[in-house]
Amino acid sequence: MIKRKRIKKHSLEISMNSLLDIVMILLFFLIKYYSSTVFEVQTPQGMFLPKGSAKSAGGNDLTVIVDQNEQILIQGTPICKVEGLGEKNNCLYNELLKRRGPASENNLAVNIMVHKTHPYKVVKEIMHTCAMAGKEQFKFIVETKMN
Repeated sequence: MIKRKRIKKHSLEISMNSLLDIVMILLFFLIKYYSSTVFEVQTPQGMFLPKGSAKSAGGNDLTVIVDQNEQILIQGTPICKVEGLGEKNNCLYNELLKRRGPASENNLAVNIMVHKTHPYKVVKEIMHTCAMAGKEQFKFIVETKMN
């Protein structure tokens, strides 16, 4: 007769508290950084944007537009003309200083929308002026293909 040894079954106890803590942290992180809204910008009539392959949308930041007539608009309001020197645009600079909010809002990025026919020195002028006014983060609005 063959004797068989009995295998003792040990019960495994898994602490669900630590697992739930990790799941809750992940859930809160995903909820905080998830954005289900689509960011849309109204472009002036006749304005063509450069093509791009942006992976993320802009936000509700300050939008500076340079249209095909070299007119500078902030949030759709005409401000002044492009000086074309590639350096600080005094009119835009003064307007950005007027629109400065509290310190917490001042760190918002600037969405820059420039007509595709303008040379880089126009973009450089806008970026330089915004940086001088304290807006040092830029997002460029480009035309992308919708999948």
